[in-house]
Amino acid sequence: MKSWQEYVPRPVSKSVRPTLKCEQKCAMAPANLGIALKEKTDAFKLEAHLNYPSAKTKYKSQVEFFVDKLLNK
Repeated sequence: MKSWQEYVPRPVSKSVRPTLKCEQKCAMAPANLGIALKEKTDAFKLEAHLNYPSAKTKYKSQVEFFVDKLLNK
């Protein structure tokens, strides 16, 4: 199983990495949901990627993720 989670934060700060403990800085459910899902997928050793401002990710978009997974088996 592979997954991709992306969200667009409010303009708080581009250097803020979302965490489950930053209720005031990133008080939005999608960010917290993404973090929780990433922790669960990591526990099951499944590939998952989070994309947020200032993140260093392997894929820049959902399209790149799916193209890589579908064409490069």
